[in-house]
Amino acid sequence: SCAKPGKLYSSIFESGKTNILLFCDEIDKLSVTKEGDPYSVFIKMLGPQKALHDEYVDSDLDISSSIILCTANDIDKIPSWVLNRFGNNVFHLEGYSIEDKVNIAKAHSINALLDEFNLNENDIVFSDSALQLIAKEYTKDEGMREMNEYLRTIACKVLVAWSSNPAKKPFLAAAFINLAAGTFV
Repeated sequence: SCAKPGKLYSSIFESGKTNILLFCDEIDKLSVTKEGDPYSVFIKMLGPQKALHDEYVDSDLDISSSIILCTANDIDKIPSWVLNRFGNNVFHLEGYSIEDKVNIAKAHSINALLDEFNLNENDIVFSDSALQLIAKEYTKDEGMREMNEYLRTIACKVLVAWSSNPAKKPFLAAAFINLAAGTFV
């Protein structure tokens, strides 16, 4: 394999601009690999020189007139030495409430599941109490990722159970969901 400039450096260089908005989503999920340490890039970008250095071309890009906007779901997973570089520019925003998650699931997530599995709206019905239970007890993230994963897992388990008894249409109430055991009572 051939070495080449980093993607971030190349993208900025090819744009011909240095006054960019650099949006880095979910930096709490970055990890150090044999290819390098992505957090070290932030240290250089947020440092006094406000430059992006590329080892391959041994060159710096001045990004001092750029805005760097990052998101994270869990700030505790970002190394403290990186957070220190952000200084007072860290803003905490609330995620979705339980009510928000239930409403989003009813308006979007369940319909997406029905489409994915080629089902009708009456084939699997989630009660409000079931959705509230999932949102409150089984999802810890601020967004909808875990909620959607649980809904999908439940739909898959219901479809497997339904395949053995097609006459029974699943209605999922909170009392019948036992996700911790991974079974339906």
